Amino acid sequence: MTNIVEQLKDINAVELGYTVLIILVAMVLSNVVLKFAHERFKKMIQEAEKIEDKDKRKHRITVINIINDVVRFLVYVVVVFVILNSLGLGGTVNNLLLTAGIGSLVISLGAQSLIQDIVVGITLTFEGQFQVGDRVIINGYKGNVWSFTLRSTCIACLDGSKVYIPNGQINSVVNCSTKFSRILVEIPVSYETDVKEVHKSLDKILVKFNKEHAEDIYEQIEYKAVNEYKDTYYVVSLYGNAYPLKNWQLEIDLREEILTDFAKKGLKLGGNIHVTLKK
Repeated sequence: MTNIVEQLKDINAVELGYTVLIILVAMVLSNVVLKFAHERFKKMIQEAEKIEDKDKRKHRITVINIINDVVRFLVYVVVVFVILNSLGLGGTVNNLLLTAGIGSLVISLGAQSLIQDIVVGITLTFEGQFQVGDRVIINGYKGNVWSFTLRSTCIACLDGSKVYIPNGQINSVVNCSTKFSRILVEIPVSYETDVKEVHKSLDKILVKFNKEHAEDIYEQIEYKAVNEYKDTYYVVSLYGNAYPLKNWQLEIDLREEILTDFAKKGLKLGGNIHVTLKK
């Protein structure tokens, strides 16, 4: 600190004015570069949003955002070094790097975790484990990817909250927005109900349901067989595949269709489940 004060005392008015001018020019130029880059990347994102393939579109947008972060980081680093050199501190920084070592400096500045976050962020980007907008479960947090940068990932949870997770702390990722999502509907049926009647009823329901929800169904839902036997009832299972994020609502709608149909036909359910039709 003493050396810095002594260096500033030795600077005359002309040198001081020149130093201030360099700092101002560096700050103005960096601002211009950042604004230009922001507008350019904004246009690139708008062009990427026109891509018809959903996966390619999301991946392109994510990569553009990452490159934008890298450009901003590099601009800030350059500006900092220009300012330090203009203040005559370039030699001091170089000596610090040589005496303390680059690794020691990084650790002393607490930047080790930052570098880890960036490295993991780049890895996640090119591996394509998830994109902005995907429904995911990351470190136990379930929701949609709200934003993804080199530093962190933001999850918009189903309860409306947002969770920011440093990329270096991500240890588990479940992507629910893959090519398709599994549909599984299990219906408990009383042993008093004839399994043939159940089969016949489900066949009719599924023909209608698959047709009405064709836009959301990747592979048609089918009634396989009785797959479990309990003390007072048996369980019939229906399987199929839906387009990403559509499976939950399809399961809800299908259960409602089945329960309503069973109630109309007097087919008894198991597991103390009773359905009353509204008049």
